[in-house]
Amino acid sequence: MIETTHYISGELSEAFTRLDPALSALYEDVKNAASTLENTPKNSSDYADIQYAYDSAKTSYQTRMLEVRATRFKMASDTEKEDALNKRQMHELSMQDTMNAQFAALRKKRLQEKRRKEESGGGWFFYFVLGMWLAQMNNQMNMNMQKHRDVRNDFKKTQTMV
Repeated sequence: MIETTHYISGELSEAFTRLDPALSALYEDVKNAASTLENTPKNSSDYADIQYAYDSAKTSYQTRMLEVRATRFKMASDTEKEDALNKRQMHELSMQDTMNAQFAALRKKRLQEKRRKEESGGGWFFYFVLGMWLAQMNNQMNMNMQKHRDVRNDFKKTQTMV
C-alpha cells in the first residue's frame, strides 16, 4: 500500500490546496496516481511507468507546496517573519546543543576508554615485576633451605665422627 498521507495530507496541505488552484489540481493528481499504483500488481509490466507517474506527481505537488509557502512567507508581516525566524533559530540552537551534548558524551567516553587502556596497559608491567620479585624470593628461599640442609648435614657428619 502506498503511503500518500505523509506527503499530501495534513491541515496545512489542505489549507493551501483550498487557496491555490494549481496546488489543488496537483493534490488530485497525486491522489489519483496513488490509487492507480495501489491497484496495480507489482509484477505488472506497467508498474514501473505507474510508479514513475506517482513519483512525478508527488514531486510536482511538493515543489508547488514549497513555492506557496515561500509566497506566504513573503506576504507575511514583519512580526510573523521575525517569529518564524526566531523559531527556526531556536530549533537550530537546540539541535546544536543536542549535537554538542552528544559530542561531549562521546569525548568523555573516549577519554574513559583511553584511561582504562592506559591503566590496563600498566597492569602487565606490575604483574611482570611482581612475578620477577616472587621468582627472586623463591630462589632466595631455596638457597637458604639448601644452606640450612648443608649446615645440618655437616653437623650430623661431625657428630658421627665423634
